[in-house]
Amino acid sequence: MGGDLRGIDVRGIVERLLGGWGPAVGASTSGRIVDAGAVHERFVRIVHRPGAVQTEIRIGHVEVPRRIDDFHALSVMGAILGGLFNSRLNMKLREEKGYTYGAGAGFDLRRAAGPFSARAAVNTEVTVPAVADFVAELDRIRDADVTPAELAAARDFLVGVFPLRFETPGPVVGALSGLFIHELPDDELARYRSAIEAVDAAAVRDAATRRIHADAMAIVLVGDADAFGKDIEAAGFGPVDDRAGRGTGRGGPCPVGARPRCGRSTRVPRARPRAPTSRAATRPTRRRPSRSRRGHRRHLTTALETV
Repeated sequence: MGGDLRGIDVRGIVERLLGGWGPAVGASTSGRIVDAGAVHERFVRIVHRPGAVQTEIRIGHVEVPRRIDDFHALSVMGAILGGLFNSRLNMKLREEKGYTYGAGAGFDLRRAAGPFSARAAVNTEVTVPAVADFVAELDRIRDADVTPAELAAARDFLVGVFPLRFETPGPVVGALSGLFIHELPDDELARYRSAIEAVDAAAVRDAATRRIHADAMAIVLVGDADAFGKDIEAAGFGPVDDRAGRGTGRGGPCPVGARPRCGRSTRVPRARPRAPTSRAATRPTRRRPSRSRRGHRRHLTTALETV
């Protein structure tokens, strides 16, 4: 509980409401959490959305829990790779290539092992080069040290926003709860900023090498497989599995020999404007998708659950 608790008998309230709680009759003890990943090699899984003008990209694998020895180095590395606006992924796919409105990556650290994922939504015609850029950046952060400028920007950001996490009672309670949930030391929050400031380029590279497995990732694509399927196979990212939804857009498969757009909608998307040749060509061009992106994300969730 957090807030202005002066004059309130918090302990008495808790004892009155929860003091009688105990194990339910016949309840079993909690077992060990099975958090082993099912991805042992890099592969591509396609969820087919006929006529989609964008492709949702998710790349990742199960990785580590919150309680690890390189948490602070992992935090800095994640910020440099995909946690900041000027992260490597966003600068490459958005600012340099103009493929997307935003690209990022990060670790979801839990009590047991949580996932690492890199993500973006790109125009259909650049699906394959966008995946290639993702893979290249995931390799690059493992293969070479980050620059002093990147390191300073990430550390300054993490240190700078740290106090903002405690502006209201809710986040304070959440931060303190995390100490108990993840069984962290009592001084974890007190030493956070100094630990972040102590992270160097070698520690960042070591965290990337240990925690990002470029040769054992699931690459999940939700989009028009008819537009990029052959090219994704030719690119050689790994075995391609298009069983997870290729078909009607209603969850069932198209009949053998059916038209590519045999699904729910046969409407042809409006013609896309040619990219301008000016400086604006490096910026994303707003295009109106022919379907709600909620459909993409619904199918993406289904695909990730089967990975």
